[in-house]
Amino acid sequence: MSKNRINYPHLSKYLAEFVGIHYGDGALYMDNRYNYKVYYSFNLSKDLEFSKYFVSLFYKLFHLKLHIYYRPKRNSIELGLRCKELYLFLKDKLKFPVGKKNHLSIPNYIKKKKSYLSLFLRGLFDTDGCVTFQKHKYIIIKICTKDKNFAEEIKSSLDTLEISSCIGKKSSLRNNTLCVAYDIIIRSKNAIIFFKKVGSNNPRNYIIYKKWECRDLNPDLPVSSS
Repeated sequence: MSKNRINYPHLSKYLAEFVGIHYGDGALYMDNRYNYKVYYSFNLSKDLEFSKYFVSLFYKLFHLKLHIYYRPKRNSIELGLRCKELYLFLKDKLKFPVGKKNHLSIPNYIKKKKSYLSLFLRGLFDTDGCVTFQKHKYIIIKICTKDKNFAEEIKSSLDTLEISSCIGKKSSLRNNTLCVAYDIIIRSKNAIIFFKKVGSNNPRNYIIYKKWECRDLNPDLPVSSS
């Protein structure tokens, strides 16, 4: 357990973004030794700079330092700490799920303000989203989830922000098990609106968008999503 006393943050844009990030790459669980754990995992090759941003955001909110573990063989960065007080705050006050994040839903305290909703979506996009191109020309934003109801809720939230989107279903076989997921897809002009209203704090997203923006102004420039 952390020796530092937790800071209990007020509802703010920073907290709304944190909630979105946790919904994407966070986890809350208690092991069989009754260790209360808060855990995050990011892609080492793609999200190194974003992980540094998140560590700073986490400290700003809770005045707690995350332990950082680099796992090159897994291509991951793992961040976490054991703190019963924080665990209970996230579970009871912010209504974070414990264990597997099945049946996610955007909390009502996020939905009540558009500014909170847009920052929540930013955090979710920066963890479970990406920017791609169609025919090396048209920009597409995707946010992925395994939960159909959550996908519909994300789409509804984008509608609230006047950002049009659609939902695409995809399936794959993993270890002879059919896995189904859903992409919330935002195309072309609506992708531009998304970056204006929601934005990104993850370099792997906004750098690709800036490449496309330069290409849109200079059509002869090549564009790559890598």
